[in-house]
Amino acid sequence: MEAISDGDLITIRLYLANELLLDPRGKSFNKMRAYAEMNIMDLYDVHDGSDFSEISSIWSEELLFNLRNDLDYNFSKERLDFFEKVAKIVLREKAQLMNKEKRVLSDEEKQKAIDSENSVLEEPLNAKKSFKERIKLFFKRTIKENIITPYKEGLEEMD
Repeated sequence: MEAISDGDLITIRLYLANELLLDPRGKSFNKMRAYAEMNIMDLYDVHDGSDFSEISSIWSEELLFNLRNDLDYNFSKERLDFFEKVAKIVLREKAQLMNKEKRVLSDEEKQKAIDSENSVLEEPLNAKKSFKERIKLFFKRTIKENIITPYKEGLEEMD
């Protein structure tokens, strides 16, 4: 959004192309793309006429990264569409792992929330007490003892 508000076309295109490599599930990419298309009139270049192989059995990471690099030179709607298709196929396993991690993380977060609710009554009293105990030492010292060393040296010169 910041790149769009700045009108930085190169950065917008980089973010869009790289988003599929980071998250091949495509949800965040589709949101970013729709937002960019609504706000940037010259988002796409005219397609240079290159043909794309629709034979998914030959799609590989090498092809994916070559397509990614080609987007730097010709950021056409057709090339971006094909790049999206290839990324979703080639990076399918990564997308599945990300979905699985999300589910596992969600279960762990639920358990942490349950655990924290059970211990809420005891923690604040102990946390407050230990914090008070830790800062008591600072209040017993004079102001010069609490000053960070480089500033302390400068303060002595001023005396």
